[in-house]
Amino acid sequence: FGSGWAYNVDRHKIGKYWKVIPDNTDILVTHGPPKGILDLTQYGNASNGEGLVYFQCGCEDLLKRVKKIEPKYHVFGHIHTEANCPNSGTQRIVNCETTFVNASVVNLQYVKNNDGIVIEI
Repeated sequence: FGSGWAYNVDRHKIGKYWKVIPDNTDILVTHGPPKGILDLTQYGNASNGEGLVYFQCGCEDLLKRVKKIEPKYHVFGHIHTEANCPNSGTQRIVNCETTFVNASVVNLQYVKNNDGIVIEI
């Protein structure tokens, strides 16, 4: 996403931060998502759809850590819902007890486009 943005750390350096998440974590809150979980974004000419490519932009090291500790919930945002990329909501993955929650409530123009997620604990 470029340089100078808040919360950015180079991919090859980020793993050390995820290692300090305690093994007994029940609710994990991070700024961004793990790789492949409600993390789609698009690149290309969105105005005419030509050359539009969708890719997963979450963190692979974060996904590995979450799979290892399996908190009950992993809540994040950062990746907003775009046209054809519905990222808000919850998701479960195979062989993992965690419920993933993308709690972002605005679109790329920072206009509220959903009411958020309510979870009962």
